[in-house]
Amino acid sequence: GASRIPNGADTDATADWVRNDFSGFGFAGFPGSPALGEAVNTPGAVNATITVITDPIGVCGDPATLIHDIQGTDLASTDVGNIREIEGVVVGDFQGTTGLGGFNLQEETGDQDLNPLSSEGIFVFDDTFGVDVSPGQIVRVRGSVAEFNGLTEINNVEAVLDCNQTAGLTLATVTLPVADVEDLEAFEGMLVNIPQTLYVSGNFTQARFGEVDLSVDRPLDNPTNVAAPGAAANAVADLNARSRIQLDDGSTVQNPLPLPPYLVDGTTLRTGDTLDEVTAVLGYSFGAYELHPTVAPVFERENVRPTGPPDVGGSLTVAAYNVLNYFTTLDYPSGDPRDNMCGPSQNQGCRGADSAFEFDRQRAKLVAAISKLDADVVGLMEIENHPGDVPTADLVAGLNAAMTPGTYDYIATGAIGTDAIRQAIIYKPASVAPVGSFAVLDSSVDPTFNDDKNRPVLAQTFESTAPAARFTVAVNHLKSKGSDCDSIGDPDIGDGQGNCNQTRTTAAAALVNWLAGDPTGSGDDDVLIIGDLNAYAEEDPVTTIEAAGYEDLIETFVGSGYSAGAYSFNFRSESGYLDHGLANASMAEQVTDADFWHVNADEPSGLDYNSFNQPGLYQPDEFRSSDHDPVVIGLELYTAKDLKTQALPALAALLPGADKATKRRVNNAIARVGDSLNEDWWVEGSGSEITTHKVFDQERRAIVQLELVVASGVDQAAAAQAVIDELVEADRMLAQVAIYAAIAGDGDPFYIAAALDYVAMAAADIAAGLYNEAVNNYKEAWKLAIEALE
Repeated sequence: GASRIPNGADTDATADWVRNDFSGFGFAGFPGSPALGEAVNTPGAVNATITVITDPIGVCGDPATLIHDIQGTDLASTDVGNIREIEGVVVGDFQGTTGLGGFNLQEETGDQDLNPLSSEGIFVFDDTFGVDVSPGQIVRVRGSVAEFNGLTEINNVEAVLDCNQTAGLTLATVTLPVADVEDLEAFEGMLVNIPQTLYVSGNFTQARFGEVDLSVDRPLDNPTNVAAPGAAANAVADLNARSRIQLDDGSTVQNPLPLPPYLVDGTTLRTGDTLDEVTAVLGYSFGAYELHPTVAPVFERENVRPTGPPDVGGSLTVAAYNVLNYFTTLDYPSGDPRDNMCGPSQNQGCRGADSAFEFDRQRAKLVAAISKLDADVVGLMEIENHPGDVPTADLVAGLNAAMTPGTYDYIATGAIGTDAIRQAIIYKPASVAPVGSFAVLDSSVDPTFNDDKNRPVLAQTFESTAPAARFTVAVNHLKSKGSDCDSIGDPDIGDGQGNCNQTRTTAAAALVNWLAGDPTGSGDDDVLIIGDLNAYAEEDPVTTIEAAGYEDLIETFVGSGYSAGAYSFNFRSESGYLDHGLANASMAEQVTDADFWHVNADEPSGLDYNSFNQPGLYQPDEFRSSDHDPVVIGLELYTAKDLKTQALPALAALLPGADKATKRRVNNAIARVGDSLNEDWWVEGSGSEITTHKVFDQERRAIVQLELVVASGVDQAAAAQAVIDELVEADRMLAQVAIYAAIAGDGDPFYIAAALDYVAMAAADIAAGLYNEAVNNYKEAWKLAIEALE
């Protein structure tokens, strides 16, 4: 060993140190060498009393600095910069350039203190020093105390001595949630056991860095997905922070090969999978406590991949899908970010695939996903905002090549707004037909809708080919939380809703006001709001829409939180849904079910199209085709027969309190509507097809009676007009279904054209308030459509 001459006054450092030539580590006659570290020259200062160390290293069993003295009870060691000599048991071997570059030592059981606040373990960054160690081995190390990314360690290693002994240790037990995240500091560097079932809560960097976030009880919910913003959400956030820990692969290699054993051959670890318990060394890096297992963990695959999209029932399905920057203009194919420019004015950076190779992979995965989704209408987010419709047309071409030609078509909108991305709509012509033109909500329509931050809303009305019912779909993509809105006075206020909450909330209010005015001119009340609102279930934009009379279909049909399946996105290992389906009251009555297809949020990003991922991970399938799960909504739209049937109780409700004349007229109308529902006049099993024009005749007679009620100005007038509107709509649907059947059956085009003319005349009659005449024109249209097939 070596000691410093304790003379009470600073002297020359070389003379202070006297080498012990009999220790076996010195050289006889060697006069000493300049001291470094704690022995550096400090002229005029009194020598400090320090732990005795050796030069270059003592023998095993000699006095050494105890690890808990280095660690202390603070988050960082107060011993940083000092050279120390420690001796302990190897509890984790992560040596080499493919590992962490070192090993963990833990104080032998007999040398541990009784202070629960100080750690007994430490990482030794030996930086390929050249001495191989093994778990259980006792070794002695000399090096400098340092803090690296918040981890207390020994680096600048001068010597590692194998003590030719082994020892066992009693495992320290850690249970989650901890009372405070900083409580884990007391176990830093130690071999610990967590004897609880742990859930995979996030795996975004699973392939790239070998990291998986674990939690107890369940995968973590995004706070504002399950709790109101403010105190309640912040309480969830606090519990989340205390309930999680990161599992690491004990390596600094990015995109490692071979892959971790839980990420191979299509058996990827998914959010929700479990680990019964784990024994590992506890480390710390980049702001997170992490577990470095000493034995490969074995997971239970609790969350198996879905074999297909959810069955939401109904005769039509509507979906919303954020496709993660589908750009046909490549980002920078030669590696120069200035290669291509995007956006409506071709003056913005491109996103999405960097090369043709990546684009082909991205396209294949999206085609696989959307073709299996097989929805009749799909609202898309993050489509390149090309001056034309090239990206949407390209995706549709890919779908039609993979499916039957002509399966999908798209709404041609051209560029919308000024952002690099926009929304788009594709649909199946065999199932639905667009009615009229699309409509766009931007700041020119409503100045409160900030389209410098939010992408403009795209709305389109569709009509089903059977039962010819109409509904409007509004596709959204509101301002993200990723960048701030401080410049417009909308900062993150710390309530859990993140950046730009007021910007999104104001846009949501503008949206419902706009939709209430029938922007597409459809004349139909049924509306679906779909898309990426960048707001979780309990946040202000969603509750603003709900307050306007819309129903959150996910909340109704799925429930709340991860355990129920109410999530479409995983951010920082917390799950929630940014992707929504909301229906107004009349539309909600026709929704059969709604759900998410969990093919993306549960999967690691390493399975996506990017070429920097490890070879062999990519598959041209639906899994990780995006970072958002698609939302799927089933619809069973009201038939003409449904509307007529619903008219009967609505008419009966006009009778109480009515005067004699009104009662007579209403009762006459009830009788005529009842006659129109004669089962002999309807195709068996159908609510959209009839066998005789007598249905229209009876309807017309009912409307004549109700028009008299409206004209009289009695209290029942407004309700009577509402029934007239429904009956006329039912007759339009009967005519239109017959026309669709004639077209599908290659009917005589002359009769079909004439039928369409009568439909147009009926629409003009309705606009003029001539409802009786409108019904008569619908009857003529129906008759011509029937003749077209004879």
